[in-house]
Amino acid sequence: MRHLLKFKKKIYKTKTRPVDTYGSEVWKENKKEKHSLEIFEQIMLRKIYGGNKVDNVWLRRTNVEINKFCREPSIKTVARAQRIRLLEHVARLTDERPTKQVLTGKITGRRRRGRPPTK
Repeated sequence: MRHLLKFKKKIYKTKTRPVDTYGSEVWKENKKEKHSLEIFEQIMLRKIYGGNKVDNVWLRRTNVEINKFCREPSIKTVARAQRIRLLEHVARLTDERPTKQVLTGKITGRRRRGRPPTK
């Protein structure tokens, strides 16, 4: 049973969580996004750890119990760490790079007049 639990945790950590946080470096950080990530994580962890049998009655585990078993940083913390890592990378770029210009808001050059060319 313990091996199955370890396997499920490993699958979640290596396959499911990266898919859910893909592109989180550039997401706008707001309450709705954070809340939906937390809900998704709790649902997945509840499926991994299952219920709690007390006196032949299955009880649902609370979020506190699940987080105590998990001992992993929350998905919200992982997304924030990815965002910080991207900002550190962009900060090292030279000022001429378009990525750095977009981040700092100092875009040089001018747009062409008129309608964009068709392909």
